[in-house]
Amino acid sequence: MIIVGLSIMLGCTNSRPSPITEQEVNKFIADHDIREVAVEIMGEIAVVLFNEDKFTGYYMLYKDKDGNLQDQIVFGEAGENAPIVVMGSATRFPFVTVILNDEQILKSASSVAITFDDQTVVRKELSKNGAIIPYGNEVKGNMFYSNVAIYDAADNVIYSYPQ
Repeated sequence: MIIVGLSIMLGCTNSRPSPITEQEVNKFIADHDIREVAVEIMGEIAVVLFNEDKFTGYYMLYKDKDGNLQDQIVFGEAGENAPIVVMGSATRFPFVTVILNDEQILKSASSVAITFDDQTVVRKELSKNGAIIPYGNEVKGNMFYSNVAIYDAADNVIYSYPQ
């Protein structure tokens, strides 16, 4: 069983605020006492993947037109019965987040690869028990993923969804 979540990012504005800095992200994490798994800054947004005892998810940080830091949170149950939890955003700066819950998979896992609908494959090393995998380009419209593959250090696929 797998838990899948999807978030649609806020629409674009005509004026672009200043980019989010690493210092602003670190302050947000400290101020909210977040147990982060991974952080990724993509264009005008930052994503903070977290894994708490009962919930897992991510914060999407961005600046409003006045330059004030704003956040959206997407979360779900930690998914004790699901080997992995997959969430993400399909619009503007598409990304997929992956949290590994299965101890057997986690013991061997080294990296995760996402195949997006246009067949672009993006692979990322795991950070703790998860990863944020950005599509890599800003898009107009939507960009979904079609496959998640978990690799071990020897480059063998140890888990794939869908199988």
